[in-house]
Amino acid sequence: MGARRWPETRGREREGGGGGCGRLDPPRPRPARPPPSYDEGLVGGAALYFGPALGLTEREVSAVVAAGKGGALVGCYLGAALMHRSGRRPAIAAVAAGFVVGPVIMAAAGGAASLVAGRLVVGAATGAAAVAVPAYLAELAPPALRGRIVQMFEVALAGGMLAASLADAVLAGVGRAPWRWMVGAPLLPALLLVAGVGMLPESPRWLVVAGRLDDAVAVLRRVVPLSPGAAPPPPPPP
Repeated sequence: MGARRWPETRGREREGGGGGCGRLDPPRPRPARPPPSYDEGLVGGAALYFGPALGLTEREVSAVVAAGKGGALVGCYLGAALMHRSGRRPAIAAVAAGFVVGPVIMAAAGGAASLVAGRLVVGAATGAAAVAVPAYLAELAPPALRGRIVQMFEVALAGGMLAASLADAVLAGVGRAPWRWMVGAPLLPALLLVAGVGMLPESPRWLVVAGRLDDAVAVLRRVVPLSPGAAPPPPPPP
């Protein structure tokens, strides 16, 4: 019995979150799994179009969707390893690169294999972001604002899912292959993230662990506001 073809129907459920993350240091707040993102949300609407357009079977479409979760599982461990070895900022830069490369691969895809490859890249970036970004925010934020700032990351993820649904609805009537616009749309916020990484300081906690005390103090002087009349932190001993 041959494989069934992807039906020409709409109304399928959109993709949600899933997957798992590796352990981080206990003091660092972290999500228990890779959270759903803007990129993850878009594939639910795009699958209604790229399946019939490319003549994919249901199994192939399922593989494309599932590849994002597999990539996220691996990305959790890669992101944690990279941020421990090279720093939080390089890890976030790698996340930004993944969010640029993945949509480009998918938008230019001609079959299931290239779609799966693009989804793996996007999934890995999503998993790495799930561990690197909350750790970076927690280590850089002032204590009085730390919880609020880390929670903003979760709120932004929920907003991204809503934006994905709206983007699918808007792009559904664009051109002869609207799914290419849908899977390529995350490239725009990814480019903004790439530009923003250049302005980020490194985590002072990681700098201290790496023995770069002078750099850690310089970052703290830059990001931590001083109370009126308070003395700046002393330089590290020679």
